[in-house]
Amino acid sequence: MPRLLGVELPAKKKIGFSLRYIYGIGPARADLIIATAGLDANMRASDLSEEQLNKILHVITDSHREVPEAFEENNGAMHTMNAQLEKMGLSF
Repeated sequence: MPRLLGVELPAKKKIGFSLRYIYGIGPARADLIIATAGLDANMRASDLSEEQLNKILHVITDSHREVPEAFEENNGAMHTMNAQLEKMGLSF
């Protein structure tokens, strides 16, 4: 049974389903990870080589670096909304 990020991946399931056992990875993120790593979505987790597991790990760890940029954009929108509420005499 392959192990990735401290999680035992079910060996008999396809990669897309196995990756969902890792906290924070859902169906869309699993499909994105598989495509980015250049793997076949029909592979079973038990068929993954050490090199392929390393590719998946690399994709997962690199994708977390993009989160702060998205957070900053969302934070800017919240700042604008709070400023508009303050103009109306409302605030949190």
